[in-house]
Amino acid sequence: ATHVEPERLSRWVDTALCRRVDHLICVSPAAAERMRDRGSLPARWSVIPNGVDLDGRPRATFQGDPPVFGTVGRLD
Repeated sequence: ATHVEPERLSRWVDTALCRRVDHLICVSPAAAERMRDRGSLPARWSVIPNGVDLDGRPRATFQGDPPVFGTVGRLD
């Protein structure tokens, strides 16, 4: 079996996936720059910092089916 360095594999997966998703949510400008470097077009990503401010936040209501959200994370 061939050994692939984890960082190299992670970069390959990031590159392959960022070109195939409808939209990316980046948690920082640095993350957005990494995605741009991997071939993602700026029109296909947004920067939304991590964290949720729950003070005074109105409850979300949905008509019909609610939107689907997903998250993928990694601690380096």
